[in-house]
Amino acid sequence: MLQVLVRLKGFQKLTPVEEALELLLNCLKLEPLKTLSVSLAEALNHILAEDVIAEEDLPSFDRSAVDGYAVKASDTFGASQFNPKTLKLTKADRLLEGEAKEVWTGSPLPEGADAVLMLEHVKRLDNEIEVWVAVTPGENVSRKGEDVTRGEVAVKAGTRLKPHHLGLIAALGRSHVTVFQKPKVAILATGNELVEPGCKPRKGQVFEVNRLIVSSLCRELGA
Repeated sequence: MLQVLVRLKGFQKLTPVEEALELLLNCLKLEPLKTLSVSLAEALNHILAEDVIAEEDLPSFDRSAVDGYAVKASDTFGASQFNPKTLKLTKADRLLEGEAKEVWTGSPLPEGADAVLMLEHVKRLDNEIEVWVAVTPGENVSRKGEDVTRGEVAVKAGTRLKPHHLGLIAALGRSHVTVFQKPKVAILATGNELVEPGCKPRKGQVFEVNRLIVSSLCRELGA
């Protein structure tokens, strides 16, 4: 603190930061930022002006989390490479006891299935599969509403929208969001000792860097 006072000893009075900010803000005419609707492709780094509420569960149905075979978990209990279980393949939308249905990542589970066997854990025969590993109910399954439930706030107002936010909003079926307009910021650098970078300074002059730093910070914050 002593060094600062010595360096600034030419000033008759030092204005406290709080007082300086109050003087500045009193001179400004600040108004709330307006809002606008933008497409998700344009929304990156904007500030969300409204809560995004899920209108449906996400996912909207029970689905497979892996490539493999939908099964009733109880049909696999006790299975191993030394004691494999055999299940009959079906293409029906309803699974009966002792049956399995081929599914891919994201596929809806057939009615009656409660687990999915990974491809690596079975051997496919003609119309059957040989099961080498037991699975438990819910294994390798993404349950309905597991990510977001209907009525839940998926993304809160005031959030700076990043790629993962946009992906979530798109997964909820939204194509546009309401955001705040980006603020306009004026930056002034004063002092007759300042010269632009790239120029040749005369004796006693320095390169002006504050505008570059402050403007970069403003852009980083969304201005």
